[in-house]
Amino acid sequence: MSRKRGQRGPSPRRDAARSRRVLALTAAGAALALVAAWVIVALVRRDAAPVSVAHVDALEALEAPAAPAAVPRQPAADLDPDVAQAIDAAATAVEADRESAERWGKLGRVYESAEYYTLARTCYESARRLDTTAAEWPYHLGRLAADRGEPDEAALLFGEALRLDPASLPARLRLGEARLRRGDLGAAEAAYSLVVEQAPRASWGRVGLAKVRRREGRAEDARRLLEEALELEPRDREASYLLSMIYSELGRAGDAAKELERFQSTAVAQWPPDPLVARVNAEAAGVQVSLRRANRLLTEGHLDQAEPLYEQVLATRPDEFAALINLGNLRLRRGESARAVELLERAVAQRPDDPHPRLGLAMALLAAGRNEPGIAELDAVLRLDPGNEQARAMAARARSAQPSPPSP
Repeated sequence: MSRKRGQRGPSPRRDAARSRRVLALTAAGAALALVAAWVIVALVRRDAAPVSVAHVDALEALEAPAAPAAVPRQPAADLDPDVAQAIDAAATAVEADRESAERWGKLGRVYESAEYYTLARTCYESARRLDTTAAEWPYHLGRLAADRGEPDEAALLFGEALRLDPASLPARLRLGEARLRRGDLGAAEAAYSLVVEQAPRASWGRVGLAKVRRREGRAEDARRLLEEALELEPRDREASYLLSMIYSELGRAGDAAKELERFQSTAVAQWPPDPLVARVNAEAAGVQVSLRRANRLLTEGHLDQAEPLYEQVLATRPDEFAALINLGNLRLRRGESARAVELLERAVAQRPDDPHPRLGLAMALLAAGRNEPGIAELDAVLRLDPGNEQARAMAARARSAQPSPPSP
């Protein structure tokens, strides 16, 4: 069936978001989702066939297209009212000044935040045509190209963004990833090496170089780089997962299991501050759009990007159950147990007969050193769900850790 102009096209990010309809993630469920999502991504990247390409990212083949005949609009009937209002305001501003790159870019950010990626691309292309000095537009177009599985185009666009803003660490990291995806290991190494030079105390560049070494079959070199990365940032999600895989390949099963356990329990995505993506997230309108975007970011381990979206939802709807649960779990994973307790207590008050928020609250209480109320919550979980072996094991460990009462 043909698709009308403006309708959503296929997108890996939207398809992933649509497949996760359950908004409230328990801490255990979030960990499993993280493992499954990363295993899929890692396998795709590892098994991609190398492609012979030149190291030079020439821009001549990526001239910006002509301006669209009309400002693209998604029919309001298909939209959440808040999203429709945001799109209408941004599109009206473009119609008032079609030569403003910033207005086209804002409309693109609004569309992207609502997961209308084809329309966002059209708007970013118009902004890039009108303003050839801003790195934001090729950067956003590069991200969309990478998500479409087009690493050649992504590499060209990230290269353009870096020529306009050579200090951008996010663009350089994405350039390294795009080059790695298309099999250009030498150029990927060059990009990641520059990241190490720019940020020597960060884990990002070493993780990228480790991926190159692994593709080259140099497992020991990859191991060394990943261990260095985890010394710099012990909670680096990608480094932890890759190191568990390297240990397994080297026959170190015990070390692999320990590293995978760390990945599941404490690891979070490590990424340099990305103000351009933050501008996209800030345009999210409507509770459900913000929740979908926040949940996807949380599942990918991008806690710093998910947090303000959950806070935005709770500012509008203080009792939004999914936001309370997920923001509570996010803060628990970051070690902010006291703040997690406050959010999860509010979630339990809403649904006292649901064992899932109680389990999260128990974890937060135990992490905060409040063993007695934590054990009480675990007992409540077991009354509601007698077969919950995770709660049973946690309660046994918590009780064994309590000091013995003094002898009379």
